[in-house]
Amino acid sequence: MKHRILGVVTALFLAVAAAPSPAATLVTAVATSSDAAAEITAALYNASATQSALARTYDVELRAEQAHIASMTREVRAGRRQIAELAAAQNRLVAALAERDHAYALAIAVFRNSVTDIASTPEGAQALEKYNSGQEVEALEILDRLRAADHNAMAAADRARENFTSAEQARRIAMLAYESYLRQKIDISNIIDRYEEIVALDPRNYHDWIILADLYFGDNDKVLFALHSAVNNATTQCDKIDAWMEVALQLSLIGNRDDEEVIRNDILKYHLEELKKYPNDRDKVYAYTHAVSGLVDNLVEDGNYLDAIKRQNEIISDDTHVFVLEKSSYSRRNIAFDWERLGYIAYLSHDTDLAIVSYRRALPLFEALTKESPEDIGYQINGTRNDPNSGWAATEHAQLDKGYVLNFGFSSCSFVSSKYNPDSLKTRYENYVDVLTKYARVLREAHRDSEYHLVDARILIVSQVLAAMPNEHRQIEGAAKP
Repeated sequence: MKHRILGVVTALFLAVAAAPSPAATLVTAVATSSDAAAEITAALYNASATQSALARTYDVELRAEQAHIASMTREVRAGRRQIAELAAAQNRLVAALAERDHAYALAIAVFRNSVTDIASTPEGAQALEKYNSGQEVEALEILDRLRAADHNAMAAADRARENFTSAEQARRIAMLAYESYLRQKIDISNIIDRYEEIVALDPRNYHDWIILADLYFGDNDKVLFALHSAVNNATTQCDKIDAWMEVALQLSLIGNRDDEEVIRNDILKYHLEELKKYPNDRDKVYAYTHAVSGLVDNLVEDGNYLDAIKRQNEIISDDTHVFVLEKSSYSRRNIAFDWERLGYIAYLSHDTDLAIVSYRRALPLFEALTKESPEDIGYQINGTRNDPNSGWAATEHAQLDKGYVLNFGFSSCSFVSSKYNPDSLKTRYENYVDVLTKYARVLREAHRDSEYHLVDARILIVSQVLAAMPNEHRQIEGAAKP
């Protein structure tokens, strides 16, 4: 497993940013000469799939480029312009269409394969030239082959569009079915079957693979297969990193610490570089601290408390910077849990003074969160869970608490809901009591009796307020127990 994972990890961060898009690669002509390449490009441009796509588009830039190509074609025929310039313009337009229309990209790929095969010999390239110049009688044989290729391409496009539409419908039904699963009306295998069908119809949606990996929880081979499929189908740098973060979490669950740390360190390097370029960008800061947080978990698990404290202080510094910039409920909540987490790590390391200072910094923030107005309460896609084993609120993937989650749309690079506090009012009071209780434990063990009794009295008061609150049932989308 280690070689399978690490064989592609390093390449991800070196190559993704510079790699051309799949659609752009799709229309790169492969030929034995520049003349053959030009004829292939001309055939791609004049293909019915291309012309149909151009007829459907309302893109002003593409329409202007089409008119420019028509003008260039006349100039080439008059000998006033080189054919290479025309081919370059045609190639750019085909690439632009492929970037905008995935079904067209698939169709033109099928067509290109046949055209490239035809142009692979001098005779074929000459026949293709005749075809492109309109000498159809002389190129009957090639026309027959091109017609068949074009037909296959259009059929492939139709099948692709049907599959995309079916996959979209299947996703909506799967979400509804998941609600039935939460109500224990259907089995989890029903949801797995649905998402297996979805990825078969449209494997290019990386997030479907992540959801499927969640549903496979407990079957490590299937989970890793789905997660690597997510990596392979992610089309942006951010999406690939998101998928690799999921791989790291799974490796953590199965105890493969070496590979997990390699991935986490690479992710951390990427986010650190982004943070250096955009130091005041909230999303960049949160993405970086989210990546550091996973390393802190590992350091604590290994008993390396000094390094964990150092890393946690980095998180506090960066999250404080965001709070100074925006003063939002969410950023205040982040800092509160940051200080609470530092207090717990200090407690584990028997650094009583640091634990007390940290809890004292956290408590006013948690108290302030209980006093926010109702409109400050928002919801995050991936919800919030308190982990009694770790001592701080876990905000990573639901696999950490051995459950399933369909965290639709979550990305470690974009915290679109970060201006809101994701906790209900009751949850905020529960968090406040939890931190007070941990603080009291430190004071009691340090024999600071007078301070302990004050905090204990405060716990009683807040607990009474909490007990008087009605029970709240808030179904976080996708949260469930196995």
